[in-house]
Formats: sequence, structure tokens, C-alpha cells
Amino acid sequence: MLLSMNSMAGSDHVSKETKNDVRVIIDVSGSMKKNDPDNLRIPALKLLIGLLPQGTKAGVWTFGTKVRPLVKYGVVNEKWKKKAYKAAKKITSRDMFTDVENALSEVTKDWKQTRQDIKRNIIFLTDGMVDVSKDKSKTEASRQRILDQILPDLQGKSVTVHAISLSENADLEIMDALAVGTDGSSEMVTRADQLQRVFLHMFEKSTPRDTVPLEDNQFTIDKMIEEFTLLVFRNSDSKPTTLFPPEGNPFAYESRPKNAVWLKEQGYDLITIKHPVPGLWKIDADIDPDNRVMVVTKLKLHATELPNSLFKGETLDYKFWLTAAGKKIAKNAFYKLIDVELVQSSSGEIKEVWKMEERNGENEFVKTVGNTFEPGKVELKIIVDGKTFKRELKKTIDVYEKAFDTEIKAFDETTGKQAYVIHVIPDNDLIDLKTFKVTAHITAPDGLQSSLPGVVSMRGINWLITIKDPQPGQYKVDLEVKATTKSGRKLSLASDSLTVGEPVSQDAENGDESSKEEAVDWKTIGTYLAIFNTVLFILIGGFWFLMKKRKSKPTDPGDDL
Repeated sequence: MLLSMNSMAGSDHVSKETKNDVRVIIDVSGSMKKNDPDNLRIPALKLLIGLLPQGTKAGVWTFGTKVRPLVKYGVVNEKWKKKAYKAAKKITSRDMFTDVENALSEVTKDWKQTRQDIKRNIIFLTDGMVDVSKDKSKTEASRQRILDQILPDLQGKSVTVHAISLSENADLEIMDALAVGTDGSSEMVTRADQLQRVFLHMFEKSTPRDTVPLEDNQFTIDKMIEEFTLLVFRNSDSKPTTLFPPEGNPFAYESRPKNAVWLKEQGYDLITIKHPVPGLWKIDADIDPDNRVMVVTKLKLHATELPNSLFKGETLDYKFWLTAAGKKIAKNAFYKLIDVELVQSSSGEIKEVWKMEERNGENEFVKTVGNTFEPGKVELKIIVDGKTFKRELKKTIDVYEKAFDTEIKAFDETTGKQAYVIHVIPDNDLIDLKTFKVTAHITAPDGLQSSLPGVVSMRGINWLITIKDPQPGQYKVDLEVKATTKSGRKLSLASDSLTVGEPVSQDAENGDESSKEEAVDWKTIGTYLAIFNTVLFILIGGFWFLMKKRKSKPTDPGDDL
């Protein structure tokens, strides 16, 4: 049974939610005629427009030789969306150049210093290399300014860039640098028909929305949901989408009720139902993992914001909580009625499921995540099942293999002594080299432990740990790294243990033992010989003394008897 909002809500007020500011930049250079011949940027943009929640600030710009506003920047509402749908049809592919620098500079010029209450995101779509002039030197200068000036400016304003490259010929180096440097994401797609799904994923990273689980084309709507938006992807041969409400007749696009806004586009249906009937809804459509049910609700699921990328081995505390009418739910009676799970998946396969029961003093569920992450894309999904209601929240994270590489080299110093040198090489694309610090914790073959700080090489691109005049045998080395990513996130990482040096061979060990044993035997033998000689000397000397004394003494009667 779902408790009333008044009985659920506690006294814990939630601070004002962060406002979203989303700016979309779309390439309209001439090469788009080849890479997007059917102009699928239009339905992809319409999907994004339809997904944007009311109250978000948003705008759309096109760029090529020049930057032009396509959808006027403003607060998202019904009026804004109608104008945006109409404006999306004006996307073309006519410009000569691809001036990425000017596009980023123009679209972000009104963003000043960092605002804690505003989440700034750019969704950037291009298919080409940075190209501002027939003079290659001017183009190269523009590329360098993007890295040296534009990127630091975006970082200083806490802007996150989600980059979409619609071609293998796109400037992937620049796009990746913008994404990684701002804790964003970068996707390369080779077919325009993939754009809609990529726009969905970028939207979810920039503007997360409350959702309810969609399982076997069924979902539950409860009394606290004021509106839901259903996204259903369709193939060219898919049957028309049909909805089955808990009450009344099923309906499709042509028979939709008055409280439904149905956007039917090539590749998908986006259906918004206001004041929906509570209960179990069903869909007659193809089952697709990218289908979604997003809701506007008074009962909300919140979570702390996790980075869009992590390194293997990083761990973070993930906190999530529920609110009713803007207040954290504190009543124990409510939590006795619900099941809460945190699910970790990779490549569509569930890796971990954690049952969440305990709450901290702030009425938050807390789970340390990251220690089970493997490189690739990892999805975390919070599922709240209240029997009469359900809520779901997803977060996708790009997990990188490592923040640094290591190389081990052995050499003879000029003094003739041997040394081992461990080269620690940070990932220059991800790590701010000025902040990189490394310490090596070393265990010698004899068990002696010590620590050595890394020394920056003369070229300044790697750090050196030197073990001088090493003992025979293997050293164990554990690296401790402190650094800051280019997006400004502080890291504290530990490497897997490194093995330095060669093990002592069995033959050598046996040889050493034989030598020791041989040395011990000769010493023993020498001792015995010395004792034997001493005793022999005493016996001979004593015998000689007695014989001499006997000859000099007169013979007494009876001596021969």
C-alpha cells in the first residue's frame, strides 16, 4: 500500500535541485550530404527536443562557416517545443567549412564563472575535421586554440561536452579531448540511423529524468505520477505502436486520446500522456533495450552525481534517496513496504546485484562502487519497488583501463653497479601532468620495506623510480598515485603489484647451499684435525717422558713380575 505524501515525508528538506542548461550544436557543412543523406539529424533533434523536461534552459545552434541560432535559447515549455519542432526542419548541409572553434566560442560566450546551481552541458555533433580556411596553417592554429584556450575556458566554467562524431573522418582527437577534458562522453557513429539512440544516451547523461521500469513491454503508473513520456523505437518493418491502458480501450497514433501528445517520426514514437490512469500499462511493439518510460512525479528518486568516466580501481560512494513533495522520506513504515536494489551491468549482462536496506542518518542509501568495475561501459541501475509503485534511475560510466603505464628497465650504471628503473607514464589525454605524483612502496628480496618518491624525467612526460645496487632476487613494488584529471577530478590510485628483478634459480640456490655445506664441512674437519693432532702430540710427548724417566730410575725387585 502506498502511504500518503504527508505520512511519508520527514523533516529533511532537500536543497533546490540543480537546473539544467543544455546547448546543442549541429554541423551543417557540405560533407553532411554524404554522411547524413536522409537528414536524420532532424528526427534525432526532434527526439531530444521531446525529451527535454519543462523548465530546462536550452537552445540549438548550427555551424559550418558561421554559427547560426536554430532554436532560440530559452526556458523549455510547450510553446518553446512547438517552435523547436518547426525549426528542426531547417537543418541543411550547405556550408563550406567546419569552424569548431567559432561554434564553441559563440555558443558559450554568455556563460561566465562556474555556477553550483546550474548544470551546463553541450551536445556537439560533427562529421568532419576542424577546417576554417584553405590555408592549412590557419586551420592548424585554430585546432591548437581549441586545445589551449577553448578547452580550459570550458573547464573553468564547469561545462560538460558530449561529442558525437558522425564519421570516421571527424576530428576524433579534438572531439575526444573536449569530452575527456570536461568529464563528458565521446561517441563515433558511422551511420546516421544510429543518431537517435546516441542523442538519447547523450540526453540521459546531460539531463537525467525520473523513470519507471519497463519490463516485457509493461510498466506501472501510480497516483503520484502526473505525466509520463514513453519512447518506443521502431524498425522499418515494425508494426504500429499500440498502448493498452489499465482502463478503457487500447489506442494507436490515429486513435490517440486528447490527453496524449504523440510524436511519430522515422524510427521512433514519443508519446506523452498527461494525468494518466494509475495501474499496469502495456505496449504492443518491438521490445527494445532503449525504450524508456520517463515520468513527472511527486515521488522522486535522487542520486549523487557520479563522473561520466572512471579508472579501473577507483571507488566512490554512491548515495541515493527518495523524496515526496520535495522532502526526504523518513518514515520507517514506508521503507518496510519497499525493496531497493542497485544493479551493475556491462554489455547487457548483470554483474552484481546489491540489496539495499540500511540508511544513513540523512535517510540515504549508500554503496561504495567501482571496486568491481571492469574497463568498458558500466551501467548502474537503482530499482525501487513499492508494490504499488516503481522508480528507476540509470547511470552509465565509461571505465578506462588505467591512468598510467609502467615500464621496467635494468642497466649497469657508470660506476659498474646494477640498477632497476621503473618508468611511470601518465595518460596525457586524461591526466593533468602538472598534478601527477607517484610514490613507490618497495619490498626487497630479504623482506626489507622502503618508500621512494618518483622523480620527473628530464622531458617531463614520465616519472622514474630507481632501485640502485639491487640484491639478488625479486622486488615487489606497489605504486601509489595522486593526480587530477583534465576535467578537474582528483584521483587516488594504487597499481597492481609489480615484480622487479629475476628470481634466484634453483641450481644457484642448490649451489649456494652446497657451498655453504662444503664450507661448514672443511671447517669441521679442520677443527677435528687440530684436536687430533693436539691429543697425538700430548700422547707422544707423555710416552717419551715416561720412557726417559724409566731408564734413569734403578730397577726394583719384582718389576718384571
